[in-house]
Amino acid sequence: MDALLLSKKQAASVLGISIRSVEYMLANGRLEGRRLGRRRLVTRRSTEKLARADVPTMSPPKGATARADLPHTQEREQKCR
Repeated sequence: MDALLLSKKQAASVLGISIRSVEYMLANGRLEGRRLGRRRLVTRRSTEKLARADVPTMSPPKGATARADLPHTQEREQKCR
């Protein structure tokens, strides 16, 4: 039987992130947690939900072939001039 609650270390391992990131996500509500004495445990359900979430990433625009073609890089270069 799988545990319903995970330690922060276990949750970090499952998600492939740092323990500090798990703490941050608990603090801002992206992960659900429970207190058990002094320990803060993460619900397995919230880790699975986060792992399944479609997290948007910035993909290059069509036709972009190099990093310099990305909009944020072009804006930065213009500010430096």
